[in-house]
Amino acid sequence: MKKKEFNLSEMEGLIIESPDLQSVKQRYGSKLMLYAWWTLWLFLCLPAIKLITWALFFHLFYVQMIAHKSILEIFSTIHIYVTIFLALSVLMGIWTLYRKYSTRRRRKLKRVSSPLQQEELAEHFNVKTEHVSTLQASKRAVLHLDNTGKLHDFEVSPKKS
Repeated sequence: MKKKEFNLSEMEGLIIESPDLQSVKQRYGSKLMLYAWWTLWLFLCLPAIKLITWALFFHLFYVQMIAHKSILEIFSTIHIYVTIFLALSVLMGIWTLYRKYSTRRRRKLKRVSSPLQQEELAEHFNVKTEHVSTLQASKRAVLHLDNTGKLHDFEVSPKKS
């Protein structure tokens, strides 16, 4: 008995690569499966992972803090933990202040900008102001640019009434 060889051209019809070609039933089915798997992940897998990490944490705590013989070793270990915690807290505070400042600055820049006037657009594209108003009023505009990116011609289709 001869085995059938894998042929990629036969598989092309089975895989829909464009979501707009899927039926509504397929799209909703896909979304439902995605939702179901995320729910499974959130409610079953994450608690199990957290349980394992807590068990490892308690083991590490026991080895680092309790299994040591000397009280001096325990205090030196606590000193390292507190130093690392404070360093990370300071870094987080600096990052928060940076993000707050940069967001405030971006908001100010957004407020300052105003819409361009027809005269400014006409000057930028090197056309008459009437042409800019014609382009804005048209339903469809095709701009023809030269090699340097300058506008040299345009076509407009009138707006439907």
